[in-house]
Amino acid sequence: MSEPARDERAEAISAAMASLARRALSRAELDAKLRARGFSEDIVAAVLSRLEELKLIDDRALAERVARRRVESGRAGRFRVRTELRRRGVPDEILEDAVASSVPPERERASASTELERFLRSRARRRETRDETRDETRKRLRAAAFRHLIARGFPAELVRDLLGVSL
Repeated sequence: MSEPARDERAEAISAAMASLARRALSRAELDAKLRARGFSEDIVAAVLSRLEELKLIDDRALAERVARRRVESGRAGRFRVRTELRRRGVPDEILEDAVASSVPPERERASASTELERFLRSRARRRETRDETRDETRKRLRAAAFRHLIARGFPAELVRDLLGVSL
């Protein structure tokens, strides 16, 4: 390896490590960051391979961590987790495994229930539910809750089931 290539590789490794120090990145995210900084395709490929060997980038571990964290927070269902992982460039087969192992149905149901409770408390604080006994108000509240949970990535069947019980 020539001296300029060695220098570029060292600079690329340094840039990659600085990016990874801020937050965990997928291989695709780090690839895009290094290319945006102007490093050659060969250097980027070599650096990414080396970082994978050292386990400093691991798409599978990242996907599992993100999926688990999103579901445990009670703020996201499996569809939203999938979308986030796709946006981050995690390959489909890895993200599907991560979602399947980190988002069991009972945990997703508990998360959806928690998010529904948050939503209803928020609406009550804003006094949008004061006429809850009126059918029209209950229908509007149910529709708003449905949209909210769907936007959070929970499956429609689960949301319908929860709303049938809660409202």
